[in-house]
Amino acid sequence: MKTQLKPLLYLIPVSLSFWPPIILAAIIYWQLNGHLLLFIPVFLFIITPILDQIWGNDPQPEPTVEKNSLAHWYFRGLPLFCVPSYCLLICTTPVVINLENLAPIHKLEYIFAVGILGGVIAINVAHELVHRTSLFERSCGGILLSTVTYAGFKVEHIRHHHVYVATPLDPASSYRNQNLYHFVLQGLFKNPMNAFSIEAQRLRKKKLPIWGYHNELIGWYSLSLLICLGYGWTSGWLGILAFISQSFIAAGLLESVNYIEHYGLRRKPKDGSRWEKVKPCHSWNSNVYWSSIYLFQLPRHSDHHEIASKHYFNLQLKENAPQLPHSYPSMVLLAYFPPLWYRVMNPRLDDYFSSNDRETVTTE
Repeated sequence: MKTQLKPLLYLIPVSLSFWPPIILAAIIYWQLNGHLLLFIPVFLFIITPILDQIWGNDPQPEPTVEKNSLAHWYFRGLPLFCVPSYCLLICTTPVVINLENLAPIHKLEYIFAVGILGGVIAINVAHELVHRTSLFERSCGGILLSTVTYAGFKVEHIRHHHVYVATPLDPASSYRNQNLYHFVLQGLFKNPMNAFSIEAQRLRKKKLPIWGYHNELIGWYSLSLLICLGYGWTSGWLGILAFISQSFIAAGLLESVNYIEHYGLRRKPKDGSRWEKVKPCHSWNSNVYWSSIYLFQLPRHSDHHEIASKHYFNLQLKENAPQLPHSYPSMVLLAYFPPLWYRVMNPRLDDYFSSNDRETVTTE
């Protein structure tokens, strides 16, 4: 079925992805002391799950947006709208740090809020953009990732994660009984290293120098360094620490989402060194309406892995794909408490495996 979606239904929740940076910067610029900055994590981890419960699930398949239609360009443009607004947030952060009338505790809250928004906006939106065929869109994704010093994701996610997802070779696929903190530290270390290795291998095949302008990671990480030095120039060592901290928080939130997306799911080995084809059963999904739209349909993860080039607004619900008991924000929050996570998810894994005649992998 080809028809246009209802743009207004998407505009309201998706717009929340690019308006908070402007609102956040305005609040601080006006020097409204108080703990208003805590609204960002509270909205993400408390208010959003409540809205998910109120709004309910979205079990119906989406109508397909016809290519080059007005709706197609409208929805395709929404992630791009996030780029200038988030860059505005990054540019105004040193100004906030230098505000003399802002208490140190509020500056810390601001940095924490920027880091959370970096995970939700910079990396999540970049994830959508780096999958596009357009050089402009991919470059916008690279810019967003550079603002949180995680440009390796642009390379590693496309050329490694999507190839080795749900196998022991993928550090972005958590195994059963692996706790979140071990997984996040593993990802923060291994994923950038994988990215450099993959890019170096590509350049060697083309007989190009590894440490040159042909290496896109050098360009993107140079941009991160430039932003960091700008923070240092305007705000001293506090500015540099602020930039590094918000980058760490954003990257940590990304890895937390990676943790819940493939927890305990494994592809069957095939012919020794190969694995079965990626299927819907290799990704956890969430059919909650509000979170799905707010996160650019990221919770429809099985369809994304089946056809990685598909636009977020055309992602479909997959029958028989494993379903999380709650929305992504709720499950990320639960994952921060490993005993509770195991208690909720391990029985769900067992039930899914038994009903689909699959084997579970406890450790690597």
